[in-house]
Amino acid sequence: GGVVSGTYGNFANISGSGAGLTNIPASAIVGLGASTATNRISTTNVASGAGLAAVQADVGTVSFTTGGVAGSAYLDTLGRYVGPGISTTGMVSASALQVTGLPMIVTGTNMLFGRMSTNIITATTNTSFGFQAFNATAPQGADNTAIGYWSLRANTTGLANTASGAGALFTNTSGNYNTANGAYALYANSAGNSNVANGYQSLNANTTGNQNIASGMYALYNNITGSGNIATGYAALYFNTAGGSNVANGRYSLYQVSSTIGQNTAVGNQALYGSSASTSNGYNNTALGANSGYSIDTGFQNVFLGYQAGYQVTSGTSNTIIGSYGTTGGITTGSNNILIGSDVRAPSVTGNNQLNIGNLVYATGVATGAAASAGNVGIGTAAPQTRLEVAGTISATGVSVTGIVSATRFIGDGSGLTGISGADNLGNHTAT
Repeated sequence: GGVVSGTYGNFANISGSGAGLTNIPASAIVGLGASTATNRISTTNVASGAGLAAVQADVGTVSFTTGGVAGSAYLDTLGRYVGPGISTTGMVSASALQVTGLPMIVTGTNMLFGRMSTNIITATTNTSFGFQAFNATAPQGADNTAIGYWSLRANTTGLANTASGAGALFTNTSGNYNTANGAYALYANSAGNSNVANGYQSLNANTTGNQNIASGMYALYNNITGSGNIATGYAALYFNTAGGSNVANGRYSLYQVSSTIGQNTAVGNQALYGSSASTSNGYNNTALGANSGYSIDTGFQNVFLGYQAGYQVTSGTSNTIIGSYGTTGGITTGSNNILIGSDVRAPSVTGNNQLNIGNLVYATGVATGAAASAGNVGIGTAAPQTRLEVAGTISATGVSVTGIVSATRFIGDGSGLTGISGADNLGNHTAT
């Protein structure tokens, strides 16, 4: 039980209270259970459970025997170091480092932080921060970045995705090149590619839609398979599911329109808002101005330009309406109409092929295509009955006609022709 001091000794048994060996020089060799000691500390034939460590000869590293008993520090049966902490002034080098409770794992080219952040790592060049981020079984994707609770949680083979926010790209498995910024953005995306979602739950329901851009809370929220859409603003294109190539810029723009064809362009607050989420499937419409095309339902190929232009159009098609309008009295189901001017109205809200320019020039039979229209034009009259009908006096420096000119009265300026009958062909009269 005393102290052993010296430069060399061979003992069958050494025991002490913890300070049994003193004054051992740095070059000394101590062998425990060894007939010939070659290392700084050499252990052989040591009873199981001793939990001893051996310093390797002249290289300054430590080799542990596994299966030690719990003490202040030991190796468990899997060879893992268990202890209160590690203090070092140099670099800690390891193939993987995991801390229970709040893991930090660096393996290969992956860097993973957070409890249950990642699972079995066979992937490369991934970075994840957060609880269960990038947590799929055997993920193999590369170049992914997941920041936030459940972000990119199910990713398996997806490449080059960036998810920032709780649940962002949560369901993604094989989708590539997606960017989701915001809680639950692109949440349901599984195989969609090249989508960009910025905002809380933007593109939330998207599964296989590609190349969509959603910027704003709930933008393109219900989109599932639609591709090539751009939605900017709160709840823009909210109910779109499968339509493609739509552009919505403004709060609630194209909000209830869910056409499978798409190709609508809406710029302005509530532009092409839609009459009902269950029926609004108009397509190829263009609306520029707040509330323009607000009530659109099944109408298509309309152009609305101005504040509330085309506000009441529902199923009308191929209308062109330019100017600021009220919310009543406008075209509803009529088609192929042209209205130009501030709050001008068509003679019939359900009529077709009508023209009104500034409540002054009217026409019927407005045609499409390259052929000349066979309709009538009226000036000062909303219902012209002839090719040209003028309500009022016509003044001209010269008029040339090839057909019959009819009038209730002719007044000649200097010609001397007055009071001529409408049926008179003027053939036998002489001007004075």
